Amino acid sequence: MENLTKRLSMDHVQKSDVEMREQIEEREAAIEKLAEDADAPPEKKRSPRDERTYSFPFKYTTARGVTYEATFTNHILDIGTKQRVSIMESQLNGGQPYDSIEPLTQTINRGIAWMAFSLRERTNQKPAKWADNLRALDDENIVLALFEEVSAHEGQFHGRDAGSPES
Repeated sequence: MENLTKRLSMDHVQKSDVEMREQIEEREAAIEKLAEDADAPPEKKRSPRDERTYSFPFKYTTARGVTYEATFTNHILDIGTKQRVSIMESQLNGGQPYDSIEPLTQTINRGIAWMAFSLRERTNQKPAKWADNLRALDDENIVLALFEEVSAHEGQFHGRDAGSPES
């Protein structure tokens, strides 16, 4: 009987409008939180490539046994910087129409232009002079391997497949 008396007392009406609203909002928030938790995909483990800057060791050995090694820090480029990359790429292409450039040369020029802006920091115990001017290298595979790592960072950061920073 006491429980029935308490239920019929209408204590909830004795609260102010603000108190009633706050109580309702708290209940709704709790229900929404439960719904979000139920619908949320499992949290993905973060990778260093998910950050705007990504440091990575690079080591490449040519077919002749020469090793190129350095630690780079890649930076995700903003749109304005990507525009400057395109200008540099056009200059490396000699101002020629893009379609007239051989595909491997297009990729190399794109990589060199991109990395000139994105690889702003380089650390190594030994100075990596080879990385100061990638166009002076004899083996384009060094540039392609380095650009592949940069592209993988860019792709993962933006949630798309690697291959090209803009793919």
